[in-house]
Amino acid sequence: MSIQSISVKTAQGIKTYSCVLKNEEQSIYQIVDEQGENNPQSIEWKNNREMKIFLFNGLKIQGDEVFTFTPFTKESYKLGTLYSSTVNS
Repeated sequence: MSIQSISVKTAQGIKTYSCVLKNEEQSIYQIVDEQGENNPQSIEWKNNREMKIFLFNGLKIQGDEVFTFTPFTKESYKLGTLYSSTVNS
């Protein structure tokens, strides 16, 4: 298994995820920990008095844009733009 570091430039700065390529054709990556196990992430945002939390376990890259990905829903959010991508092991 080849673990890859994918860095995303977001409004809050650079965020790096360890990932494994799951679907090369669609550029879908599963987020994993150092041992290669599933490592779900979350994003949250506030709008007036409402806070929304979204859980995801993958990334989908389209061009230089990076989106959340979860295989169970069609819901997806733009995280930011691709900053760098390197293969670790």
